[in-house]
Amino acid sequence: MLDEILNRLVALERVVDELTDALGVKTVCAKCKGDRVITHPLWSRFYDENADRWPLDRESEIRWWQDHGYKSPEDAPPEEINCDQCYGNGWVVDYSELVELVTALRQNKVGVVDTHNQSQRG
Repeated sequence: MLDEILNRLVALERVVDELTDALGVKTVCAKCKGDRVITHPLWSRFYDENADRWPLDRESEIRWWQDHGYKSPEDAPPEEINCDQCYGNGWVVDYSELVELVTALRQNKVGVVDTHNQSQRG
């Protein structure tokens, strides 16, 4: 049963991917600019706070990370992480356009015959 549900979800995901590609509602992620990764916020803070003292001596670098809960820079989180806006895809989908299209289809505004509702009326 679980396998069947997972298979249906995968199939649905494929349909949504094909539909969003065909409709052109995918756009490059504004946050990562399509790179799929961003600098970890703590690393950004590290660079911002130490920009005026760069390059930082090893002792100061270790002390900064210890002040932020890590033994050393090597124990810190990865410098790059998956983008939290596009979830590492490099693109985002504008679902509002997709919703508008589906709404138009359901209201029969784009020349598609709603055979389901016609059979119920007749």
